Formats: sequence, structure tokens, C-alpha cells
Amino acid sequence: MASPLEKASPTTCGAMKSWGKLRLIKTASSSLGIGFLCTWNLCLAGTDVFIGGYWEPEVSKTQGSFGVRPTLQNYQNHVFDDAGQPYPETDGFLGIDFISRTEGWLVGRNDNERATANAYRTTDSGDSWSLRATGIDANDNLQSVSFFDSSNGFIASTGGSIYTTTDGGANWTDRNVAAVTFRSVQYVTSTVGYAVGQGGNVFKTTDSGVNWSQQDSNTSSNLNSVYFMDESTGWAVGSGGVVIRTADGGGNWTFGASGVSDTLRGVAFNNVGTTGILVGSSGVVAQSIDGGATWSQISVAGLGTIALRGVTFNSVDNAKAWFVGDSGIVYKSTDSGSSWSSETSVYGGFDLRAVDVQNVQAVPEPSTYAFGFGAVVTALVYTANQKSRRRRRSQALNGAQ
Repeated sequence: MASPLEKASPTTCGAMKSWGKLRLIKTASSSLGIGFLCTWNLCLAGTDVFIGGYWEPEVSKTQGSFGVRPTLQNYQNHVFDDAGQPYPETDGFLGIDFISRTEGWLVGRNDNERATANAYRTTDSGDSWSLRATGIDANDNLQSVSFFDSSNGFIASTGGSIYTTTDGGANWTDRNVAAVTFRSVQYVTSTVGYAVGQGGNVFKTTDSGVNWSQQDSNTSSNLNSVYFMDESTGWAVGSGGVVIRTADGGGNWTFGASGVSDTLRGVAFNNVGTTGILVGSSGVVAQSIDGGATWSQISVAGLGTIALRGVTFNSVDNAKAWFVGDSGIVYKSTDSGSSWSSETSVYGGFDLRAVDVQNVQAVPEPSTYAFGFGAVVTALVYTANQKSRRRRRSQALNGAQ
């Protein structure tokens, strides 16, 4: 069922919807002589947050977890277990990508040797999920997913495969790129994409994933996460605190000074490429304000040495960012990563591996006011629900797990 957001017209922001007569209101001290009821379309902004992960309810058994925080609502957690739809039993999720406020993907491992690979799609903001694994090796552990639009997407696996689809995941083609454990993939433009993995491997496609060519990354360190802000400018991070960056589409990669030696698992930049955040093992959080050339480690209260896994920026508001990690860690920044605060404890016991956000911006929702004229105004009622979206290009949402 379509949400009120999808039915609303963006041209009606701030428009008066209706008037009605308000009954006489009396209080102990006064009464409202003349009253009116007005419905107004109010436009606000916010962010919806989507999280993929898993938990282990018993030894040697994992179950997938999908978390969501709709704008102006609380965080929710849904476990994929034996109960079946809308959350069928599956192993843990390692990658996530939402291309709109309703349509998204989860991929992950297949530790329990199920008959199908672990790839799921939703078109209703995660209320239900459908298996989309035709053409994917059932034994392949899927690390990362990235879609350019509803039809075209990539999945990277630990078995050296990059799977491509042109029909929304109804069918997948195994490109069998190399004997590489891939950790992260990103679909940047309609034709260009990048994938990184163990041994410093970086691969690029310029034909929508049909062919992939290896690049010289200048490192042999395992690379766990990649993020490109456009087809030319990008970053990758990995083991030993390595950070590499390129400004020419991977023709040349240079090192950034991360200042840490821990394994880095996630990287993201704002939409102008100036401010970046990286996260990693042992609670490492670092910020760059010079395009990734240098990094400063940020002290975050309450983290300790918990491994952090995924990080992302809001694509419109460059000040807002989120990261997730083991033991249900979810933190938010409102100052581009200079400081952080814990968002929720609802995921305690779950290991969170990937995070994506969709911006909610300037779409009207009915807001109701009651007001009047008299000795004292005795009633004021205000309700609002911010529900809107801006398409966010897939960031470094999926990293080494």
C-alpha cells in the first residue's frame, strides 16, 4: 500500500488544505469565542536509516537482522528466523543498499549451507522481503551489494565473483572476475563501477560490469571498503590502517595518512569530497577535512574497543553521518564526524555490519492546527510527519566482515 508520502504532491508544500468550524471550547477561566480548524501541508526534512547485520541465537547458527529507523520514529529490529515471511530464515547480512525510501537490498553469508544464496530485495521499506538469488552460487558468501537503479546492480563475493543484473535481480550473471576475496563494490555511474578485496586488489568496469580490469593500487594490504563520490574521485581502506585515494578514476592511487595501524572496515565522504570518516577495529573513528590526505582520530565516549563496520553520510545534509558495529553499536554525528552520540540500544547482542540512509526532504504531510479569537486561546494542536526522499548514491556501505 502506498504511503502518504508517495501520494502527496510536492507542489502543495505550505498550501492550505481545508477549513472547518471548531466547536466552542471552555475552560475554568475562559472560553474561546470564535474557533476554526485548519489543515495545512507542512514540509519538513529528516533521514531514514537502514541497517543490516546478524546475531547468533545458538552456537554455530546465525540469523539475519534488518534494522530501520523511519523519520520521526524509533529504531526497529527485525530478525530473519524460522517464522518465515515477511522475514524468512537466513544467515547474517553483510551488505545493504537502498536506492529509494522503499526499495533496497540485503546480501550476506551462507554459513549454514542453505539451498539458495543470501540475497533479498524489498520494495516496501523492509516490511517484506523476496529472495532474489537466481544465478548466484548457493555456497558463495556475498559481501557487498550496490545498485545504480531498480534494474542494474552488482554483488561482490568472497569466491572471486562479481554478479551483475539488469532486471532488478530476477537473474544474475557471474562475471567470475578473479581469484580474489572481494569485500566491497560500488556502482558509481550507469557504466562505471569499482570493487576491492584482499591483497590490495582493485578492479574497475566501464561497461556496466560485463568486463573488469585490474588496477595498480600500490598496496598489498587487504582492502575492505571502497567509496567513490563520482567516477574519478574515490577512496579505499583496509588492513594496517591503509588508506588509498585516486583523483583520476584509479589510474593512479596514492596513500593517505590515517595515523592508525588497526584494520579499517568502512569509509565515507560528504557529497563534495572534502570531509571523510573512516571506522575500523578496536573502536577506531577518524576524520579527514582535506579530502583524505590526512586523518585525525576522534575519541568517542562509550565505544571502547568494539569493532566498527559501516559508515555513511547523509547525501544532502553534509553535517549528518552514522556508523554501526558489533554489539549493536549505532552512533550519529551532526557535525561531520567531529563528535558522536549513541542513537539506540535496541540492537544489543546483534552485530551490525552495514548502514545506509535515505534523505527525507520537502514533501508535504497534513498538519492540523486549531486556533481562535477571544479572551484566551485555549487549544493548539499540531501534528506533523516528515516523509520524503532523495536518491542517495551507494556509499561505502559494505565492508570487510
